[in-house]
Amino acid sequence: MIEPKNSKYVDSIITLLEENEALIDFTHHGKEDQIAISKELKEKVHNFAVSIQDEKIDTKELIRYCVREALELEKSDIVIIKQDSIFIKIFDHTKKRQIAPNEVGTVASRYNGIDEGELLSFYKEYFVQDTPKEFFVLISKLFVQKHLIDEQIDNYYYEKYVFSYIQKIIVGQLEEIYDHNQEFFIGFAGFIFRKHFKEVFSNIADLILSEIVIGNKYMVEFLKYYSLDIVIINGQKYKVPPLQTEDGLKWNVVSLHSVVKVYINTLQNIEELNKGMENLEEDILALYIGELSPLEYHEVFLREKKKLNDMIEINQKKLNRIYDSYEIEQNEEKLFKMKSEIDRLKRTIDILRDKKIKLASKAVKKEVLKNYMELEKEFEKMQREFKREQKILVQNKDAYLSIKGALTKVLVSKKKRV
Repeated sequence: MIEPKNSKYVDSIITLLEENEALIDFTHHGKEDQIAISKELKEKVHNFAVSIQDEKIDTKELIRYCVREALELEKSDIVIIKQDSIFIKIFDHTKKRQIAPNEVGTVASRYNGIDEGELLSFYKEYFVQDTPKEFFVLISKLFVQKHLIDEQIDNYYYEKYVFSYIQKIIVGQLEEIYDHNQEFFIGFAGFIFRKHFKEVFSNIADLILSEIVIGNKYMVEFLKYYSLDIVIINGQKYKVPPLQTEDGLKWNVVSLHSVVKVYINTLQNIEELNKGMENLEEDILALYIGELSPLEYHEVFLREKKKLNDMIEINQKKLNRIYDSYEIEQNEEKLFKMKSEIDRLKRTIDILRDKKIKLASKAVKKEVLKNYMELEKEFEKMQREFKREQKILVQNKDAYLSIKGALTKVLVSKKKRV
């Protein structure tokens, strides 16, 4: 993989950016510390970069490097490549408060010394708009997987390091999404962690309870800690935060297990049924003929077929009657008229029979009808199961939320000296 700075196409991309300076907003949203490269220019640069065939290079990093060079940016400035533009955030060091050694880890070092107004501006304009809700679900999953499932840290380490662990994960994900400016994103990670604090730990509580359901022994022991009431560490007594609801209801691993198991299994069943119904709907729609289901189309076909049969029968009866009269008629003039009517009726019957033959070629095959009806039957069965599972979910929801609320509370609490 070639480093962006070593690409032979750097000068070409920089020239492309410089020649299209009119498509760059140097005071985006009226702010001198924000630059926006329009969608038109972004697409020109992107199309050029992805057309490179003779170099193995990270396209996104190449574009970011060329933007930095073309606009003479500092390493600390942030280049964000979005779907519809490229956004540059100029990192103003004058607005960053220098942290003294004795202030590290204190309130004074909050947000890595970066002005909260700067962080709020970035949050409102870019993070909220561009980052889906799944971001904090991912953060929670990464924390649980790394520190609880893989490392199996104990409750002591959890209490001591949980916040710093999560903030570090957030920094890593922000750098992956946006740019490699750790100085800014350490501050921004603290800012968004504080704003989405409850959300993150609510997600972690869900994940822990899911592990309890599948019998994760470590998680069981981890939760048992919150039923100990008093622990002694180095001769000092500590009161452990209890797994208790606002109204005083206490939970432990044994009492919560059955409720959590029913709720989570039901939730999983609903998700599987939803997915199953979506797949069935796709299969059913694939059998549609125009806007009609195979059954509806078949009913229209049968009506058309009956209509043609009825018309053939009516005309045939008319023809038979005229034949009978023709055999005994003596008047030449009447015979001529009858002969003309016979020919007309024959032509009509032939046309109707041709239509019937053509219609028969458009008939729905029996196996298609059978398949459709089986899929519909399966879909209706899933719908009934879905409604039953939803009812069970509603019945257990309050108890589950009570447990989850109590767990979320202890996950952000610490033991206290007594």
